[in-house]
Amino acid sequence: STATSGKDAPTPIAHDVVSYQTYLERLKSLSLAQYLGPTKETSYPSGVAESVVLSLDTAADPAGLSTDLMERISLLSPAGVPRSLLHAATRAQEGSAQEHAVDEAPARLAATSLLTFSPDGASVSAHRLVIRVVRERMTAARRLRAVAGKVARLLRAAAEPLEPWRDRSAARDLVWQILALNESLGSSTDGSDGATIPLVLSLRGWALWCLGELGDGPGQAVALGQALIPDLQRELGADHPSTLAGRNNLAAAHLDNGQPSEATGLLEPALAARERLLGDEHLGTLTC
Repeated sequence: STATSGKDAPTPIAHDVVSYQTYLERLKSLSLAQYLGPTKETSYPSGVAESVVLSLDTAADPAGLSTDLMERISLLSPAGVPRSLLHAATRAQEGSAQEHAVDEAPARLAATSLLTFSPDGASVSAHRLVIRVVRERMTAARRLRAVAGKVARLLRAAAEPLEPWRDRSAARDLVWQILALNESLGSSTDGSDGATIPLVLSLRGWALWCLGELGDGPGQAVALGQALIPDLQRELGADHPSTLAGRNNLAAAHLDNGQPSEATGLLEPALAARERLLGDEHLGTLTC
């Protein structure tokens, strides 16, 4: 908001054009119990959650684009989300939306201070407190996993045509977005979208492969793979093709990281499994 224009003139709050007094009355009357469930984390600074929820309601549009976009952003990297992903997300929600409609939702969110554009306008980011309120609002409504599924499908669509060696910057950013989504999802069991976890596992497998192709972070690739393989084994089984491929990619990361003995320990059982499941001459067996 801007400075007062007269001695007793109340300053309008941006976007909603209401006085400070009206805004404060709305803020005081807002009950977070309607929106947020109990949390194990420390409490918010006084008034922060209420102001975020009020801004979310203010930025809402009849089509639900702003709310949908803010929910998706809250599950992605707090360091920034490319506007190209936002465009794809808005089009997925709106269908054949025009370009001006695609940009209206993030602009509306920025007008209520929920988002900040990067200096070049290529990405947006949200404060971690805002992200936390949005996530807890989804959790309270038992919608977090369903929204995560939408985000995962969006990231998969971005990953499928991407060749890391051709666009290294885009590949790195997509890896960060995938890891952020996985961290945001955590141990959530709300909702009924049973396809979300396997899809996120697939994305994490792609991220591990992608880091190997980029070749500039073997230590990070090892850490990613060591967290991924137990999850693959638990969710898909030790003999699943994705689990075996993950073992191969983790072994390659160990080799790149100067750890041949760790790579051998992964490849020997993986090779035995491929020989048993696929035969000696299968391409997967030969690759292993």
